[in-house]
Amino acid sequence: EPIDEIAMQNLTSVNFKRQGEDKETSFKLVDVGKEDFNMEDLKSEDEKKSDKELQDEFEPVVEYLQKTLSERISKVQVSSRLRDSASAIIQGQYGMSATMERYMRMNKSTEEEAFGNFMSASRILEINPRDSVVKDLKRRLDANDEGDGVTRDMATLLFELAMLSGGYVVDDTPGFAKRVSRMISDAIVSKPVSEKPHVEEETESKDGKDGKTDGKDDKPEKVDAEIV
Repeated sequence: EPIDEIAMQNLTSVNFKRQGEDKETSFKLVDVGKEDFNMEDLKSEDEKKSDKELQDEFEPVVEYLQKTLSERISKVQVSSRLRDSASAIIQGQYGMSATMERYMRMNKSTEEEAFGNFMSASRILEINPRDSVVKDLKRRLDANDEGDGVTRDMATLLFELAMLSGGYVVDDTPGFAKRVSRMISDAIVSKPVSEKPHVEEETESKDGKDGKTDGKDDKPEKVDAEIV
C-alpha cells in the first residue's frame, strides 16, 4: 500500500534484541533501490578492482545510453549489484519508487508534464556488464560508435525492460511492442531454423523394379518332407 511506503520513509532505524542477548541493537534501514546504497565495505580488494575495470571497459556503453535516453533518465552507471538482470532502474536520494509513482499518477491535481520531468530527473539506469545483452551492445558500439537502428532499439529496450521489472509504467507501449517484434524478427532472420531433411524410402521388388512386385507372395514356400 502507498501509505506503508510513506511511513517507512520516516522510519530510519529499528531496535530489537538478538536471540540470547539482553541488550537492544539498533540497525539502520537502507533502501536498496536508492543510489546511495552500496556494499563496498563487504567487498575484497580484488572485487573492487574488478568493478573498476568493468566501469572503464563499459564507459562507451554508458555514454551512448546517456545520450540516447537523455530525456528519460538522469544518468547511466555500471552496476555492481545486478547479477541476473541486464538493467535496473534506481532512484536518487529524493526519488520515488514505483509504488509512489503510481500513487502520484492517480492524484489528478498533479500536472502530467511537470510530473514527468521530475521523474525523469530522478531515475538512474544501471546496467549489468556481465549480461549477454549488454556485452552484445558493447560489441556493436565497438564496431560503430555512432550506433544504428538495432543499437538504438537495444538501448531503449534496456530502459523499458528495467522499468517493467521494477514495476514502473511504460508510457509508449505501442513503441515497446514494435521494438520487441523487430528484435525477435532480426533474431529469426540471423539464426534461421534448418528444416529436417525429408528422406523418401524406396523399396525394390524381387524383379528389381521400384515400387512394383511380381505378384508372388513373399511367404516362404511350403516343403513336404517324408519321414523314413
